[in-house]
Amino acid sequence: MRAIRVYPHEITSGNVNQILERLHNLGVTDILYEAKNVDGKVFYSSKLAEVIDDRLSLICESAKEYKMRVSVWFCTFPEGYRGRLLGSGISRFLRKNPDCAAVDDEGYSTLEHPVPCDYGLENYACPANPKVQDYELGLIKEIVKGYPVNGIHLDFIRYPIPGDYCYCDYCTTHFKNTFGISIKDEEASRYLLKWRQQTITDFVNKVYGELKSVDNNLLLSALVWKYDDCLKFTQDWKQWNMDFISPMFHHKGLFKRPIWVRNEIHKNRTMSNKRMVASIGGLYSDLFTKKEWDLCEKYAIEGGAEGILYEHYGLLEVVSTLENSRMSDIKKIMRWNLFLIDHSIRVRISKLRRSS
Repeated sequence: MRAIRVYPHEITSGNVNQILERLHNLGVTDILYEAKNVDGKVFYSSKLAEVIDDRLSLICESAKEYKMRVSVWFCTFPEGYRGRLLGSGISRFLRKNPDCAAVDDEGYSTLEHPVPCDYGLENYACPANPKVQDYELGLIKEIVKGYPVNGIHLDFIRYPIPGDYCYCDYCTTHFKNTFGISIKDEEASRYLLKWRQQTITDFVNKVYGELKSVDNNLLLSALVWKYDDCLKFTQDWKQWNMDFISPMFHHKGLFKRPIWVRNEIHKNRTMSNKRMVASIGGLYSDLFTKKEWDLCEKYAIEGGAEGILYEHYGLLEVVSTLENSRMSDIKKIMRWNLFLIDHSIRVRISKLRRSS
């Protein structure tokens, strides 16, 4: 599998065939189309959520011509966002159900204190609340019953990070009923992380069962943290019923060389027997050269992944790079080196300020 993430604003009726033809020529087999955004708005025909427009129909129809599979990228528990990425505002669901917002350990909901994230702030729903779970599952069932998609790819399938969540009324009551102590008791720390991990596991497995009841050929997958990181982020994905997992092996954001991808994938493969389609790219992927993308794919397969997922913040940037432009690669290398110099200076200044 060679999959790529596609954002709704990158596809129009005027360019969809041209873009899919370019992707097909690059060997891309799977489109992971973001049909539910972090702001809770959707890009398909929905009776439950606020609809921006129905570009899912557009991409499903065009993909047939190129025999490409289409799965839906589903931003699960965020229901509001403001920042530099796609989308803005709080979903109708969370506006109507403010009691469904996740609450931190100081008693502030994500409506009052949004959660910092990539390029912005998120308003997160409580992953444990049955009303939230029913709503998100309802959206997923709308999609798989209404569109010829091949599967659902879950993102943000976890509690909010950073911070300590959730202490909403539902979580407080449910925890007390389960363990016989207050969620704020010192002793509660013995149970909280495992309890939250199990909440996510139970929801994922419920989604899996619902998908297979609609069509056993539908695939469930998810973007997750690497296994040595995922547990603290409430994602015990070894326990999930999944057709494949996409851990994030985003080397450049960690200032690692591409060979790091192979080593990390191999380590994750030894921790789980899950089928793995490695997510590569991520932060600074706009500065990847073609050689860097190719090396990441090579190392991913060598490490034991069954395929790759191009994760990025700009489709056309990735496509143009993969189609190769030596001048573009030279510019990317120069920009990256300038960034490293600037980053190094900022780190040194920060250290000097702390020491003084």
